[in-house]
Amino acid sequence: MTSTLVSLTQSKFYSPAFNGAIFDGPLRIYFAQYQEALALEIYFKIQQQMKKYGGANKHFRDASNNVFVMLYPSTDTFNLSFDGSENEVAFNHVDNDYIFGINSAINDTGYEFIFNQLDSLFAPGQC
Repeated sequence: MTSTLVSLTQSKFYSPAFNGAIFDGPLRIYFAQYQEALALEIYFKIQQQMKKYGGANKHFRDASNNVFVMLYPSTDTFNLSFDGSENEVAFNHVDNDYIFGINSAINDTGYEFIFNQLDSLFAPGQC
């Protein structure tokens, strides 16, 4: 895990604006402290979605994979990490870990994008 965190914090996806975090097994959410309420909402919605996969947390732990959700405080910081993406949510990888970038707010379309990506990660043959 230490090498994963070093890779993440040295990647273009990490921002010094992140001064809050939620860690729950392989799920890690980084955010600016004033975004805590939104980060908790995101956390609970992702947890609800992951319940349908049964052993998702065990799978990620066993495979040493993590799901990082980066809740960027502004469009500028989001664009620095995701090269000017015009989407509300973007997806990428660092090593064997999965990165979801959220552009300062999220709506149902953004959650749908995250859930679809999670569905593809847990598709038959992926776990």
